[in-house]
Amino acid sequence: QAGSRDAASPDAADAKKHRLVLWTPPEKDPEGRREVVLDWQLASVLREHQRIGVQFLFDCLMGVKGFNGQGCILADDMGLGKTLQSVAVVWTLLTQGGQRGRSACRKALVVCPASLVKNWGAEFDKWLKGRCKYIAVAVVGAAQVSGTFASFRHSREHRVLIASYETLRGHASEVADVGIDLVVCDEAHKLKNDHAGITQCIAGLASKRRLLISGTPIQNNLEEFFTLVSVANPGVFGDLHEFKRSTANPIIRGREPTASAEERKRGEECLAKVSEVTEQFILRRTNRLNAKFLPDKHLFNVFVVPTAFQQRLYMAFLRSKEARKVLDDQNLKMSRTVLGTIKKLQSLVNHPFLVRTPGHQKLEAGFDDEETRAMFAEIDGRDSGLRAAQRPVHEELSGKLLLVYNILSAVKASGSRDRAVIISNWTQTLDFMERMCEQYRWPVHRLDGTMAISKRMKLVNDFNRPENEKAFVFLLSSKAGGCGLNLIGANRLIMYDPDWNPANDRQAMARIWRDGQKKACYIYRLFTTGTIDEKVYQRQICKDGLSTMMVTETGEGDAQEMRESLSSELVKDLFTFDEETACATHDMLGCRRCCGSPFIPQESEVLEDNLCTWAHHRGTQGVEDGILVEAGKRMLGGGAQAAGHGSAVSFTMSCRVDTAKDDDAAAGGKDAPSKGGAEGAPA
Repeated sequence: QAGSRDAASPDAADAKKHRLVLWTPPEKDPEGRREVVLDWQLASVLREHQRIGVQFLFDCLMGVKGFNGQGCILADDMGLGKTLQSVAVVWTLLTQGGQRGRSACRKALVVCPASLVKNWGAEFDKWLKGRCKYIAVAVVGAAQVSGTFASFRHSREHRVLIASYETLRGHASEVADVGIDLVVCDEAHKLKNDHAGITQCIAGLASKRRLLISGTPIQNNLEEFFTLVSVANPGVFGDLHEFKRSTANPIIRGREPTASAEERKRGEECLAKVSEVTEQFILRRTNRLNAKFLPDKHLFNVFVVPTAFQQRLYMAFLRSKEARKVLDDQNLKMSRTVLGTIKKLQSLVNHPFLVRTPGHQKLEAGFDDEETRAMFAEIDGRDSGLRAAQRPVHEELSGKLLLVYNILSAVKASGSRDRAVIISNWTQTLDFMERMCEQYRWPVHRLDGTMAISKRMKLVNDFNRPENEKAFVFLLSSKAGGCGLNLIGANRLIMYDPDWNPANDRQAMARIWRDGQKKACYIYRLFTTGTIDEKVYQRQICKDGLSTMMVTETGEGDAQEMRESLSSELVKDLFTFDEETACATHDMLGCRRCCGSPFIPQESEVLEDNLCTWAHHRGTQGVEDGILVEAGKRMLGGGAQAAGHGSAVSFTMSCRVDTAKDDDAAAGGKDAPSKGGAEGAPA
C-alpha cells in the first residue's frame, strides 16, 4: 500500500489481523482511484475506538458523508489518543486517496499552542519512525519565521508544517499558496471567538479539509458553538444572524424556567435539528473507554479546615471596609473591584502570606487593620534573624499547604518512589511550593508561563524518565501546561486551587492518567472548607455563569464574562464564611445517603460527574489511599496543632475508577460514536 511502502514489511498474519480498509473504489472507477488501507504500523497500534475514529475522520475529510463540507471536529475526552488518530489520518491523506494512485493532499498544516509544537513533532516521529518529514516552528521573530516558511514552501521532502497559533497569525499569507490541502487545529476551542485574529486567519485558509481537535466539551454558548462549527465547515448553518433568529434564540428561550410548553417544544425541535447535522462531523467519546487500558484511577475531593490564622484573617477581611464597599454596591458598578476582592480571598486560602505584597512590604487593603498587623508581626518576629532566602514557608499557616506537605512527606516515608504533579492557577502560590520543596530538600521541576517554549518538552521528558532519581515534584501552572502535556512520570496529582472554568480543571487533571501510565493514579482536588474555594467549586457543579470565567497565568486578565454575570446575591454569597460546616459542597448537594454516617461507600454505578454517587468520608475515615490517610493523621498529630495554627481534613469525597469492572462497560459497542449529536451540540 502507498502509505507503508517505506516501512518494514509486516508479518502476513499480523498485517491481516490489523488491516483497516478506509475506502474501496467502485468497480471501473473512472478516476483510477485505489483502495485506501491504513498504514499497517499505525493500524497495529490503534485501539478499537481509535480505528473507528480514524474511519470517521477520513470519511469527513474526503467528503463521503452526507453533509456539505469536508471538515470535522474530534472532541474526544483527554487521554483517548486524539493526536494518534490525527497523525494516522494526516499520513493517510498525504500518501493515498487521490486519483490514479496519487495522494489526496499535497501538504498539511498543523496549528497548535506554542507549548505543543515540539510535542506534535515528537508524535509524528514516534508513530511514523521518521517517514513523515516535517518543519516545526514556534518562534515569533519575523525574519526567522519567514525563512522557515520559505523552506517549507520550496521543500518537496517536508510534507507537514507545524506552527503555533501566534506564529501563523502573523505569517498566514506566506503559506497561502504552498499546496496545503489539510489543516489540523489542536486545542481548537481557542477558535470560538469569531472576531479573534487567529479565528479569521484559520477561516481564511484555502483548504476546505479542516480537522479541529479539542478535549474540552463544547460549551453551552451557541454563538461560540456556531463559530467553531463554521471554521470546520463554513456555511453549514448559514450566517450567524439567521442561525440566531431561527435556531439559537428558540433553543435559549425553550430552556428558560418561564418558557411555555410550546416554546420548550420548539426549542427541543431546533436542538434536534442541530444535533442531526453535527453528529455527521463531530465525534466525542468519554475517557471511560480508556479505563480498560489504564491502571485504576482514584479521585479525591479533599476539604481542609482553614487554620486559626486563616480563619481570623478571613473574618477580619469580611468585616473590613474593603468588603463592605463591595457588598454595598448594589448596582455592581465596581465589578472590577469585585474581582480584585475575590482574588484576595483566593490568595488567603492558598497561604496567608499571599495577602502581602512581594517582599513582605505591605498588607493588601482589607488586611491592614491593627489585629492583622499584630498577627503578622508575631510571625515575622520569629524570623527576624534570618535572611529572606532562609525564612521558612510556614506551611502550618495554610490548611491546604500543610496537607500538601504531609502528602509529600508520607510519599517519601512510604518508599514507593511515587512522584507528584502539583497544579495551581497562581504563580505566587507555586513560588511557595517551590520554596517548601527546597526547604525540605525535595527535588522539584517547575513549568510556568515564564519558561521558554523551547525548554518545556525537555523539562517534561526529564521528569518522566523512570531512571531519574532527582524527579519527585513537578510544579505546573495550569494555564502554561494544563493542556496537552503528558506527565506520566507521576502517578499523584494535586489540584491546589479550583478554576472558575470546570473545563480548565478537567484538562489539568488529565495530565497523569493517560496512555503510558503504569501505576495506579491518585488525583486530589483541595478546597479550604467553607470558603471561596467551595464557592468556586459549587459554581462549577451548578454550571453558573461564573464557570465560564477564564483566569490568566497571574489570575488577572480579561474576566469580562465573569463581570457580566455578577449579581448582588451572587457576590453576597461569595463573601461569606461557613465556619461550622464540615463541607459546604456536601450540604449544597443535599446528600440523602449519609444521614450522619462517618463513611458511605461509592455506589455500584458510580459516575465521575455525579458527586452523590461517590464515597463520602468524615475526615479521611474509610479512604482507599494509605498516603492520604497518613497525611490526615499527621495533620492531627503535628506540632502545628499544638501551636494553635493547626488544620485537619474535615471531609473527603472519593471515587475509584475500577479498570477491571470497566472492561465490560467499555465493550459491546461503547466504542461507537455518540448518537444524536448531544455531545457535539450544546445541551
